[in-house]
Amino acid sequence: MLSPGLLELLPPRWREARHEGWLFPGKPKINPISSRQPNRDFTSAKHMAGVRKHANCTG
Repeated sequence: MLSPGLLELLPPRWREARHEGWLFPGKPKINPISSRQPNRDFTSAKHMAGVRKHANCTG
């Protein structure tokens, strides 16, 4: 459930099509992404960018 304020920040296309499913769909698309996926993506991007300093997306 998203707050009215957050809904206003979302792109108009998503606000119009939000009945189609999750804002961040997983696999299969009927499920949301896992809570670990953002950190996996961050770690992958950090590696591809050549960043060696310890960091994660939670701080």
